[in-house]
Amino acid sequence: MAFKIGVDMERMRNVNSGLGQYCLQLADALVKEAGTEFHFYYPHQYTLPLNQNAYNISRTAKVLGISAPHIEVFHATHQDSKLFVRGKPYVLTIHDLNFIEKYPTNSFRYHQFLFMIQRRVKRAAAVNFISNYTFTIAQKYLDFSSVKKTAIIHNGFCLSATQTQTPVIAPESFLFTIGIINPKKNFHVLLPIAKATGLPLIIAGNTSHPYVSYIKKYAEDLGITHLIHFPGLITEEEKLWYYRNCKAFLFPSLAEGFGMPVIEAMSQGAPVFLSRKTSLPEVGGPLAYFFDTFDPADMVTVFEKGMTDFNSRTGQADLLKAHAAQFSWEKAAKEYIHLYQAAL
Repeated sequence: MAFKIGVDMERMRNVNSGLGQYCLQLADALVKEAGTEFHFYYPHQYTLPLNQNAYNISRTAKVLGISAPHIEVFHATHQDSKLFVRGKPYVLTIHDLNFIEKYPTNSFRYHQFLFMIQRRVKRAAAVNFISNYTFTIAQKYLDFSSVKKTAIIHNGFCLSATQTQTPVIAPESFLFTIGIINPKKNFHVLLPIAKATGLPLIIAGNTSHPYVSYIKKYAEDLGITHLIHFPGLITEEEKLWYYRNCKAFLFPSLAEGFGMPVIEAMSQGAPVFLSRKTSLPEVGGPLAYFFDTFDPADMVTVFEKGMTDFNSRTGQADLLKAHAAQFSWEKAAKEYIHLYQAAL
């Protein structure tokens, strides 16, 4: 008899986001596992490209009890999930606890987020974390005494495009970064590197946040407006082109539960330059170059020395690809199956 699992796909409402891609890639890997029957719950505006049991949910849905009578375990795929199946074992994935650094400890929002996540943890039979860093932080702030099983399951990576598409903005030599453009991504600190090197900087992602205007104003102050480009949301084919053709991938983020773009860039052999914040040292490993400070002169020095080191070593691109290959969605899917079984 097939093992029946319900999986929350609500975050596919923004399939280009990190959580959207997590849901998409995990679902694709899970359905390939034999002996398990999946029931996916997805937002009304998105159709899952899966030949599986798929159910449409509204934005207001909170409890899946009546509509999921045959599910044996329900997987809430992120810590803010509002969905659960009443009376069924519950698996919770915690990606990050970014609110801890975002809000003062005496603020209402801080305690509100802590209370909501703790309530979900208390409901859960099993909890997993997408990085050792997230697990370490969670252990400090949350009580897991009622949880039967905890696990660390790293994300895999899968670039859905196999062929590239040349973007409209396609310099011959350039620096690249990508993500939801907001202050925690810290993209503005990269501008002095663009100025020092004269290399165009491509910042891909949504352009609706006021932070974009802040970056543009900073570029204007530095006199490098012509070097900073915002192509907006890009296709998977364009993203693959940028990874394969960039001189380097730069990711100075202040808060990451995992950092999928880092692995994607490494999978294409691109040298990566990262902040030492949160999970990025764990994901980038010994092959990445790290910014210890965000002082402009220090960052320029790290970049120049890193590029000299990368170009002087034979086979670095192949080592980066091998490192990225360790993060497999197939491996993650098998580990999730074990976690579902442990939750029963």
